[in-house]
Amino acid sequence: MNAIRHRGLLVLVATGLASLAASVASAQNARISESVVVRYQDLDLSQSNDAQKLYSRIKTAAELACGDANNNELVRMMEQRACVKHAVADAVAKVNSARLTTIYQAQTRRI
Repeated sequence: MNAIRHRGLLVLVATGLASLAASVASAQNARISESVVVRYQDLDLSQSNDAQKLYSRIKTAAELACGDANNNELVRMMEQRACVKHAVADAVAKVNSARLTTIYQAQTRRI
């Protein structure tokens, strides 16, 4: 469930996305949800600097909610990256700010 509060955003992401390798045990396919509240009432999203701050907050929250990836486990690392990517995209869309969207698009082109 995703929710937005006035001038505050709840980033809800699912970890344990569908397995990318057939050999991964079915127990790892379970979805586990974590949520992190990203507050931005202190920001003016019409200002580029503030929109950039919010983008950074959203990305940090998504990384926290999606958990750490063990560099020795390729599947988990790919799942974590996909989780962060999805969570950030979803949060940016829900904020519905032109400046934030522009920053997001610029950042995703670099990747």
